[in-house]
Amino acid sequence: MSTLSSVSSRHGSQQFFSLVTFECTHPAAEHEVRVVGDHPALGCWDISKSVPLLGEGEVRTSRPISLPGGMPLEYKYLLCTSGHLVRWENLPN
Repeated sequence: MSTLSSVSSRHGSQQFFSLVTFECTHPAAEHEVRVVGDHPALGCWDISKSVPLLGEGEVRTSRPISLPGGMPLEYKYLLCTSGHLVRWENLPN
């Protein structure tokens, strides 16, 4: 299971920004869960720049990330071990 939550704000007549938090459930403690996507704040699909999801137990959560609102966002979750990719999420972006 994964969730994506956001809080939006407008800066005058400028673009909306959302504070986004990624969360997923993953029981395997030996893997690091990360998120990577098509926006620079998500690493531009570069695994070495992906965002870690942290937490105890099965629930892992990212730090809040500021992303522009009102535009499509593509992302995937990754499983890594010792900084090396183990597996990409096996779902469409």
